[in-house]
Amino acid sequence: VSVWHVVVVLPLLLLASAAGLEPFVLPKGYYAVTGTLASAAIASSVNALYLCIALWGSVMLLPCASALSVPLTVGLDIALHGAFPAPAEVTGHFLVVVAVVLIMDLAAKFIPGGKAARSNFGKFNAFGMATEI
Repeated sequence: VSVWHVVVVLPLLLLASAAGLEPFVLPKGYYAVTGTLASAAIASSVNALYLCIALWGSVMLLPCASALSVPLTVGLDIALHGAFPAPAEVTGHFLVVVAVVLIMDLAAKFIPGGKAARSNFGKFNAFGMATEI
């Protein structure tokens, strides 16, 4: 839970409860408490992974991973639920995957004999600015 949740959201929840708009109730029972704690643990793990990606990855790794999560979720829906998207949606998901492969230059890293999409001309800093030509 971030500081903003405690500072901003909690007072708004208490205000809504006092006004009778929405009752503020903490979870009761084994499954509700366990589910709430598991949800908090998973959310904290995801936030920690995002921080690791931002710190240890390249500049475009986090936005590409976030964009790639949508086609991967659709693939999981297909595998688990048999919910197939429309052909136009499949095309859009395919184009997202192609864009990530091009942006991250994955062809040169994982395909045998793959050519780098970018030239090795010059060196660039984390902001994409040329430091040496």
